[in-house]
Amino acid sequence: MLAERLARLAHACWRFTPRIALAPGDSLFLDVSGSIGLFGGERRLLREVLAELEERGEAGRICLADTPGAAWAGTRAASGPVSILPPGSGLEAMSAWPVEALRLDAEDCGLLRELGLDTIGALGGIAPESLQARFGAGTALRLKQAAGQAPEPLDYLPPPREFKARLDFESPVVLRQPIAAAVAELTVRLCDQLTAAGMGSRRFELRLHRSDGKRVAYGLRTARLIQPAPQLAELLDEKLQAGAPGRERGVGYDAVSLVARDAEDVMAEQADWLSGASAGNLKGDFARLVDRLCSRLGADAVRVPTPEDSYLPERRWRFVSALDSAAPEHRFEAPHEAMRAPLLLLEQAEPVEAAAAAAGGPPAWIRWRRKRLSLRRAQGPRRVLAEWWRSEERGGREYWLVEDEQGRSLCLYRKQPTADEASRWYVQALAA
Repeated sequence: MLAERLARLAHACWRFTPRIALAPGDSLFLDVSGSIGLFGGERRLLREVLAELEERGEAGRICLADTPGAAWAGTRAASGPVSILPPGSGLEAMSAWPVEALRLDAEDCGLLRELGLDTIGALGGIAPESLQARFGAGTALRLKQAAGQAPEPLDYLPPPREFKARLDFESPVVLRQPIAAAVAELTVRLCDQLTAAGMGSRRFELRLHRSDGKRVAYGLRTARLIQPAPQLAELLDEKLQAGAPGRERGVGYDAVSLVARDAEDVMAEQADWLSGASAGNLKGDFARLVDRLCSRLGADAVRVPTPEDSYLPERRWRFVSALDSAAPEHRFEAPHEAMRAPLLLLEQAEPVEAAAAAAGGPPAWIRWRRKRLSLRRAQGPRRVLAEWWRSEERGGREYWLVEDEQGRSLCLYRKQPTADEASRWYVQALAA
């Protein structure tokens, strides 16, 4: 699973550099020595790399250094998510960092700490010959590699196959019609490449190249793998209508290019858009609708509920982008937990006054929203323990499904008392 994630992230980073290698643990080495000037400087490049990871739902840390060892150490020990070590700084910039940042075994790190050598600076103060004799060649080698005193060859990943098409105009154009015609032609060329390779893509980028050297880019993400040209052309047309290229006096567009990112193998059942088969969770015409809405409104504007691992009703679901939703899983509930699901969950549980007919039983009546409601039926209790991994959670809950004399059903819970808080009743939802 980790290897697949790193492979996908490496694929996403090819636009920054063609020299990418897997690093120990959950990391990647990117050789950006020839890319810094193309992205407007070191810090801007690093931020764009992090933005690319965040777009894929991955939080990361990044460090720019002279050597792979120093960069790896910076991602573990530097104070912020983005760090840059001065060129030629050697071990001086890393002197206060722990020895674990040198990619040493846990056993070796434990031995060094027992001897009071808990930082890279303390380790660097020992003569190399003495260091190797006392702690082994591996420890001495890692220290030299971090300082740039020993080579560290990297096994770079093979470059991915690129799928892209470009169309140049004879003279700069400013009208939308020739741009739309060029996009339609590019979709045919690009999708022919994908079909010939038996691949499809969910991420595309349309680029309009201006005559002043600037570029306007439109990103497109879809719910399914796309291979046929008509569907891609339709979505790109939606994207252009939603954000039509602006016109500036004396500035036109010299060329249009289209790129498919993260191409994947297409299974036989995925090839037909209307077959009802799906590479992900969304199928058939519904997937097509989601793609059109996302291309016009943006991916964050189209959201779907996904289940969460919680027994608390307000945390059982959360909304995520329809393009990022995980595969649905069957959720089993034991018979004693199978109370009727809430029909309408209140935005926030509302406290009520309540009086129980018997200790530990359901309330006989409640006062809610300035009205006194007599209760004639109750189902429960269903007890839910506090989620101990959340620091703000204290005490558990006891849920009851009740019905008043008018036949309205409510979902109530009693918060279990703690040392500094009395037991209280709450209405959380209207029940079906």
